[in-house]
Amino acid sequence: VASFTFSPANPVVGETVTFTSNSSAPSGTISAYAWDLDNDGAYDDSSSAAPTKVFDAADTFTVGLRVTDSNGGTNATSRTIVVADT
Repeated sequence: VASFTFSPANPVVGETVTFTSNSSAPSGTISAYAWDLDNDGAYDDSSSAAPTKVFDAADTFTVGLRVTDSNGGTNATSRTIVVADT
């Protein structure tokens, strides 16, 4: 089950945002992480469990995470991030 949090909860332009996977695998372990940090539909921006990103504009962004478990099962989720002007 793909799931993640991000910090800070209310980021501003130029601030580093840390995304942290809290995904789980009911019948195994998480073996791979794939992030879409630029909302282009491709999960190719990071393979870390906790990547970071600095947003350079105030806007609403969608960030996605796809996880693969040790049995080959996959699941994806996305969240909306509102970045405020400084």
